[in-house]
Amino acid sequence: MVHEDYLKCADYAGHEAHPSEANFSAFQHPESQLYFFAVLDADGKTLLKSEGYPQVAARENGIQSVIKNRGNRDFYSVKQGESGRYHVSLRAANYREIARSCSTATEAEATALIPYLTGEQIRKAIVVEATTPAAAPAVAERANDRVDDDYLACHEYEGKPGVGAEYPGLVKFTHSNGKHYFAWYDDNGALLMRSEGYPTTSARDNGMASVAKNRDIEERYATMEKVQRYFTILKAANHQEIARSCGKDSGAAAAALYPSGRAAAAASLVAAAKAKADADAAKIAAAAAAAVVIPKAAERSLATPSVSTPKVDVEDDYLTCKEYAGHLTAPRDGFRIFISERTNKYYFAVIDHDEHVSFRSEGHLTAADRDADLEDVVKNMLIKERYEIKQVGLDHYFIVLRNANKKEIARSCAYSSLAEVYAAAPFLAPPAPKVVPKVAPVAVAAAVAAIPKVEPKLVAPLVDEPAAGGFNWWWLLLPLLLLLGWWLLAGKGCNKAETVTVAPLPVPEMKPVVVDTVKAAPVVAAAPSCNLNWILFDFDKSDIRADADGELKEMATILKANKEYVAVLRAHTDGKGTPEYNEALSQRRAAAAKKALAAMGIPADRIKTEADGKNEPAAKNTVDDAGRRFNRRVELFVRDKAGKNVCQSIPPDIPGDLKAK
Repeated sequence: MVHEDYLKCADYAGHEAHPSEANFSAFQHPESQLYFFAVLDADGKTLLKSEGYPQVAARENGIQSVIKNRGNRDFYSVKQGESGRYHVSLRAANYREIARSCSTATEAEATALIPYLTGEQIRKAIVVEATTPAAAPAVAERANDRVDDDYLACHEYEGKPGVGAEYPGLVKFTHSNGKHYFAWYDDNGALLMRSEGYPTTSARDNGMASVAKNRDIEERYATMEKVQRYFTILKAANHQEIARSCGKDSGAAAAALYPSGRAAAAASLVAAAKAKADADAAKIAAAAAAAVVIPKAAERSLATPSVSTPKVDVEDDYLTCKEYAGHLTAPRDGFRIFISERTNKYYFAVIDHDEHVSFRSEGHLTAADRDADLEDVVKNMLIKERYEIKQVGLDHYFIVLRNANKKEIARSCAYSSLAEVYAAAPFLAPPAPKVVPKVAPVAVAAAVAAIPKVEPKLVAPLVDEPAAGGFNWWWLLLPLLLLLGWWLLAGKGCNKAETVTVAPLPVPEMKPVVVDTVKAAPVVAAAPSCNLNWILFDFDKSDIRADADGELKEMATILKANKEYVAVLRAHTDGKGTPEYNEALSQRRAAAAKKALAAMGIPADRIKTEADGKNEPAAKNTVDDAGRRFNRRVELFVRDKAGKNVCQSIPPDIPGDLKAK
């Protein structure tokens, strides 16, 4: 066995074919007793190999995951192992590695395997008739000529620097294989054509000049079909191919890249934009006609919001939206951070509860720069005045978040219309016009005349008038004052000689009513006396067990009684499996505990999660489950506003000989 439960490539050879899945073998390793599979080429040689699985059912799930994902080039990456050799890693949508290739001596050799692993090219040995008794070497037969033509995969041309005004829309770069390439993008940032690899920069620059010279000539274009895909070919005057598009689903889609096709598409976009503008203007006119008076401010609010329209968005350094999805590293809830293998830059994404990307960052050269912008987003994301709409091209709209200095710090994925933007962010939508109903002057006069006239009663104020809504105690004392006055007058009228001393009536204390414009600080209860035990999980599971339900209920009770407290759920795994898989598993365990607390009435923003994978074992990762079971856990913490723990997180009773050192 080797690191991460992979066998040596030779150990995957010579096993029986899988009983139902073509081009797969399946077997049990006699030493480890684990179950493995391999993906085979036409000659039965290993293309991809699996890790070991503890059960047959788990291995079968792994096979289905490979079948589902192996055709997607985005799920492959080239990695360098501890020995210095290279291999191709295949991951699922959750970024867990599900298979890898045998190792190669160089990165270029590993990269060249990818078309065979995806099935785009078929690796099959051809027996070449030898002129000598010695056996001739096998030659690889390719189902298409991508490698012969020396074009890179389309995503390799993304995110490259522009050439400048000399060749508008062209970008150039040098690949890790040592060759030099260029590509042609339209004004909306879509890849139109790409070049082959050139041995020198001067040869590459000549190719760029040839593309710039010929790209607007209709006769220089042709369409080619390969493996049920269609490619647009651009040729020079000598009929030599100088650029090629990515594969299209139909010949019509390929022909749309011809000069005539691009012109027709541009005209269609202009017409669509004009039609939309006319429709918006008609809506505004209709709204204005229905109102008697529309104040200038309201009139402006009816118009389409001001949006900036740069001709080319080359100053931006964003990845495509799909590249922000699926990452697991989270510095705080609702965020993901990662380094792009394609650009080697640092990025973050803001995600919603369904793990969809809401906002994304540009690329940063350092993690510190990335983290500074992330904190800026946290600071500004609840201030609606910081948001605006940005239009790129004719039909791409983005929601942009800026800081107090007007710097753009995050951007949404693209929307195709303002209506979609307003649906996603209703506070950016223009308010509905205030319609003033038309009322006849006579009706107004009649309504005023019908109001009964009430003679005002003047009462000398005794104290300052209380604030609106307060209770005036003097109305209760008024009858007593009148009675006292009558008694005094009656006594004087009868010529009473004695002097009557009247004790002053108690005046109720009039406390001014203060309108609370600032929310009063809540009363924080004293820290509770609480002990919260760790909750444990079954092997390779994230389901909340019945014995953990009581601990989570107790935690929910504490949080409900103390509104200023937050829950912190720190998740761990045992030592089986790869670091990437265990990181994802600990994320799922923390998410499951968070979901359970939310179901008990705790707001999601008061529940923080942390995932440490297998990095912090509490017990030894024993071969059996005696020690490992203590590592499959979520530790429960309750913290106050200052971040101080107010409840203890209590570990289980781990035997001394099993505790991690």
